[in-house]
Amino acid sequence: VGFGFDGLIAKALKGSKIRGIIGYARSILHHIFLYKAADFEIKIDDKPIIIRRCYMLNIVNGTTYGYNFHFHSKAKLNDGTVHVLIVKDVARWLYFNLLYLSLRGKLHESKIVETFDAKQVQVIPKTNILMEIDGESIEGKSPYNIKVVPNSLNVIVPKGSEYL
Repeated sequence: VGFGFDGLIAKALKGSKIRGIIGYARSILHHIFLYKAADFEIKIDDKPIIIRRCYMLNIVNGTTYGYNFHFHSKAKLNDGTVHVLIVKDVARWLYFNLLYLSLRGKLHESKIVETFDAKQVQVIPKTNILMEIDGESIEGKSPYNIKVVPNSLNVIVPKGSEYL
């Protein structure tokens, strides 16, 4: 699940005639300086609510998004944990390094990214926000509750898969 810039890119790609990595890169370059960060309340497990101004807020349970972008190299689909990545609102030119780090599997190591591990996350945007779920863009303001439900989905993967 991606809130903010990630949601904007998913929406832009939906209406784009140029698809694939070229369309994705073009959309990022077009919007990276235009998008305005948003304010969120984020409740992680039973910890106190944190308030952040985020350029992008992602909650992931796997390592990789589309086009081989890695959000968290230590994420595992079956470990009962989601990883929260908060991309801070900083000078836009700093985000280009995030693209590089993401392709190398080190996005979560950036100084402009905060990370948390959780079993349950509640996200409350202060205004209507674009978000993406599995590549589909939606818009809303409701509290969003993301919870790990262990062993609730059977998935067939090759023996010895790196994803387990």
